[in-house]
Amino acid sequence: MIDFLNGAILLTTSLKLTKVSDMSNASSAIRYQNVTFENAYYEIEKLENHELRQQGGVDVHSGTHPVHGNIHIIIPPMGDGLLLLPFVIQRF
Repeated sequence: MIDFLNGAILLTTSLKLTKVSDMSNASSAIRYQNVTFENAYYEIEKLENHELRQQGGVDVHSGTHPVHGNIHIIIPPMGDGLLLLPFVIQRF
């Protein structure tokens, strides 16, 4: 399975949403934000249809956030977590 992420909203650490003005170019740049582990796990608890994928020591939590819609939350073994949203998944 290959996932293509189509970012259209930037989530800041203060949880303020900023719309991307040019949606036509949104697929060329994934929108993401670094967050602390505590904030990442807090947001994971809110996910509906939660799916967890683990590979190479990295946890990828996917699901539907009640406020932000479909998101991926990536938890690496070291460093900050990442929030990616919204996304479109194409399966091959």
